[in-house]
Amino acid sequence: MNMETRSKSLPMQLCSYAFQWVAFIDLIIIIIIIIIFFFHFGLFPSVIVH
Repeated sequence: MNMETRSKSLPMQLCSYAFQWVAFIDLIIIIIIIIIFFFHFGLFPSVIVH
């Protein structure tokens, strides 16, 4: 690889990094929503101890 192809592929790398971060944040949000639903429906009553 020379510098030209590397500089041309830089925007594509930034887009792929941004897409990975968005997918990672979406995954975390989905996991948090699932855990909140589990707490709401009482599927894990042993975890909820106050």
